[in-house]
Amino acid sequence: MKAMKAMNPLSALKRFQEKAKKKLDDKSSLRGIIEQATAKLAAHKEAFKSSYEDIGRLFRLVKNWSKGRYRKVNYKSLVVIMAATLYFLNPFDFIPDFLAGFGFVDDFAVLTYVIRTLKRELADFATWEKKQGHTK
Repeated sequence: MKAMKAMNPLSALKRFQEKAKKKLDDKSSLRGIIEQATAKLAAHKEAFKSSYEDIGRLFRLVKNWSKGRYRKVNYKSLVVIMAATLYFLNPFDFIPDFLAGFGFVDDFAVLTYVIRTLKRELADFATWEKKQGHTK
């Protein structure tokens, strides 16, 4: 049972939370991470098509927070988003990204879990973005 738990992508997400906290403290490193995640998402748009916009919104939320533009987000939510982002960027996660057809299944599961969990905060951010007149 313990071995199965260690292989669970959501358990892995929890392990990324300490790294996420450290990254949130380093704004310049944080922006680079978000740029990498945005580029990886764009490069694999087809694999994430059903949640592409919401995943992009997660990354934009952190980017705007790091620049001091958007502050209406709970710090714990930021940690979860960053943990999911670091998981997404890790090519050797639960299912390695290089496995054709399957490599992003775990990334998709983790990111959509975060989207569902933070639905209210993402909706608030989407409203804020709309008022700002941009979504990128």
